[in-house]
Amino acid sequence: MPVRRSRILGRAVLLLLLAAAGAAGAILLTRESTAAPTVRRAIGGSIPVQATRSGTEALASWPRRSGWTIVLVSVPKPGGKDEATAVAEAARTRSLPDVGVLDSSRYVGVRPGFWFVFTGIYRSEAEATGALRKARALVKTARVQRIGV
Repeated sequence: MPVRRSRILGRAVLLLLLAAAGAAGAILLTRESTAAPTVRRAIGGSIPVQATRSGTEALASWPRRSGWTIVLVSVPKPGGKDEATAVAEAARTRSLPDVGVLDSSRYVGVRPGFWFVFTGIYRSEAEATGALRKARALVKTARVQRIGV
């Protein structure tokens, strides 16, 4: 038994020394330098950013192609444009993409006589449906609609 004990003790000491050497190496590698950090100054100009437009100018308009969108609300045309614009402005402040108002009478495949407050301009029904959940967080009755040109 004395041989076994000395062998185990020798291996334990060797492992202890290896662990101590590893710890010392790790400390040396991760130690911060005492030298002052290099400060680099960025020079040059800045990129101009287009000013945000206010009012209805910032609302999206429907492109000259057919597509899919999410209709937040439909407001009857007689006297309803101001209401539709107000809803669109409120929706735009809630980070919905491409919010706008369109006249349903100017498009194919939709019931004429309404102002549609829409969000998003999508090439497929699947894309529009994928974005529907976010719109319904704001307006529970939001729906996917094809807009034909």
